[in-house]
Amino acid sequence: DLAAFATLVLGLRCALTVRTFSHTTDEPAHIGAAVAFYDSGRSIYMVEHPPLQRWVIGLPLVLSGVHLPEARGQHTIASRIEANAAGEAVLFHSRLPYWSVLIRARLANLIFPIIALVYVYFLGRWLVSPACGAMAVVFFSFDPTLLAHAALAGTDVAAAAGFLVAAYHGLRFVAAPSWKHTLVCGAGLGLALSCKFTCLFVVVALAVLVVLRAAMAYVRFDEDGRSKSRWQNAKRKVPPLGRTAAVAVIAFVILWATYRFEFGPISDQRMFSTERGWMKIPESVKNLDIPMPSLVVGNLYIAALGQFGFKTYFNGHIGLRGGLMYFPEAIGLKTPVGALLAFGAAGVVWASWRRRSLRSLALLLPAFLLLLLSMTGKLQIGIRHVLPVLPFLYLFAAVQLSRPRLRVLLAALAMMAGIETAAAHPDYLAYFNFAAGGPQNGSKYLADSNLDWGQDIARLADYLHSPPAAGRSYTLAVSGARLESLFSELGLDPSARLSATHPPAGLFAISSDVRTGIAMARQLPDGSIEPGPDFSWLAGFPRVARIGESIEVYDLGDSPRGMDGRPIRVAARHRDADNPAMPATERP
Repeated sequence: DLAAFATLVLGLRCALTVRTFSHTTDEPAHIGAAVAFYDSGRSIYMVEHPPLQRWVIGLPLVLSGVHLPEARGQHTIASRIEANAAGEAVLFHSRLPYWSVLIRARLANLIFPIIALVYVYFLGRWLVSPACGAMAVVFFSFDPTLLAHAALAGTDVAAAAGFLVAAYHGLRFVAAPSWKHTLVCGAGLGLALSCKFTCLFVVVALAVLVVLRAAMAYVRFDEDGRSKSRWQNAKRKVPPLGRTAAVAVIAFVILWATYRFEFGPISDQRMFSTERGWMKIPESVKNLDIPMPSLVVGNLYIAALGQFGFKTYFNGHIGLRGGLMYFPEAIGLKTPVGALLAFGAAGVVWASWRRRSLRSLALLLPAFLLLLLSMTGKLQIGIRHVLPVLPFLYLFAAVQLSRPRLRVLLAALAMMAGIETAAAHPDYLAYFNFAAGGPQNGSKYLADSNLDWGQDIARLADYLHSPPAAGRSYTLAVSGARLESLFSELGLDPSARLSATHPPAGLFAISSDVRTGIAMARQLPDGSIEPGPDFSWLAGFPRVARIGESIEVYDLGDSPRGMDGRPIRVAARHRDADNPAMPATERP
């Protein structure tokens, strides 16, 4: 009952935010890809993500009459730019209004956090007791990263749900490889992989666990009174090869089914053309018909991202890689202090316990492997990429602290985390714990989807339309996707966006990513990153409003300002619409 109540409360908290925030940077592409998946019958947009989430968020839209006519009959895998354009068409030019499309997709996506909490309970109940599972659910339901992304039309919570499903059924199979567990494990793994490709790391973790179980059985073997050998004793801990193969076959068929049994060559795509890695693949291989070609192309794209990286902001530095400690620090800053204390206490208890079993190690292995991969990779643009790690940490804390003498401590720390998270409502995405100084100090450490993902533009529009801002001239320096269409939808002037022809003047709304320099940063020919303009001069002007936790509004007066805040007379140049350069100026 406690776990069910916590799940219901999470669903209500998330449902209350779906109309609060305008679309985030990735949502248009995900929504466009979902509708196109139904209209084309294939995965053609955003193929770096598998299709289960497309099935879920696209269904209420197509049932409501939302379609993407240009996707009908299309089979060629499109570029990311085309995916963004498709999302814009669905959001702003479909049968339903903007907010109706966005809310339907977001509400449908709530199935994934519910599944995640259900499987947290299943794992806790199976490993220890129903009470342990219930406490893990309550604790995890307070996590601000889960609350933030549960209410968005993205794949991050789907990844966490898939990780939990694969881990639970995989552990049950390893512990007792019956044919029942074989079938369920194969189906669960196939669906998990269709949530996110990173769920494959659960398989690696299970393989390591099997080796450890066999090694422990070999070492602990006692020959007295037994006829079998050490090797036979160890072999008993290894699932039969036939059933392991059956798991793989079932997972493949289920995964392929979610791709609608797609079949074709990987050459039928517009994501790669002259890239060196793509050119090295023989033409005979590219033109070979295979199952799920979009899966292969998507993973090639992920590999390319892993090689070249994204712009990353970490502790005031902008580069193509944050650093080895990016994700551990993000977890430390964006997790409630009560939860951090619980993780630490659980670690102390586990380290000091004389009879340590494999159950805690089984929980930590999948999370550790994903965290290690993320720490050493270049895709360091938000804690959301390690969201699947978090439920295993909460489970670990619940398993260790559910001992009779520690249950009060577990309950107290969970309550502490719950109070701290509740105080942040509804701004869970921009949450930083009180030890970090809250969201106001978040930009000292992290940016991008940790703080500013374009979510507060609708609230900014409400402010600019209300007294005393109504009627004032304004300039908009905010990050996000498809901003011109969004501004028009919200009744804002698209030409008011910061550019060479519209330097800052009047009310100046600036988002965190623009102010830190990452939104306008660009990569130079030598591979280095040139940060965006320095807006530190804004400290000399009055801040008249704070919009959510990601946008601030300053009153600059009537004179346009240059990069140093001094009045300017002429704006001279412009870089591009999506990443405008600040104007060169002539001083009076």
